[in-house]
Amino acid sequence: MLRNSGLDIPWLDKVGKIDIKDNVFIGNSAIILPNITIGPNAIIGAGSIVTKNVPSNTVVAGNPAKVICSLDEYIKKIDAKSNLYTWNANTPQNQLIQARIKHFWKYFRG
Repeated sequence: MLRNSGLDIPWLDKVGKIDIKDNVFIGNSAIILPNITIGPNAIIGAGSIVTKNVPSNTVVAGNPAKVICSLDEYIKKIDAKSNLYTWNANTPQNQLIQARIKHFWKYFRG
């Protein structure tokens, strides 16, 4: 018989449905508690503990998970950062690989 190690009560358990809607990203090691709904187009940050329903089109993170920003705000932020790189969506594949190697490995080359 399984027992709750802290309270030594064999019947203590909590279960519930977790409803994950379309186009949701859940980061590594996130914990989603029972009876939670994650709305469409939501992002759950890595390591977050989701204790409340997550609205659609939002980014949540933390312990407990809280709304960080809207999905639109997050996309704008990432897009702005991406524009700082020396490559873009029109860069040919071989040039893209070389640009990324140069950017990320410049300190490791001899």
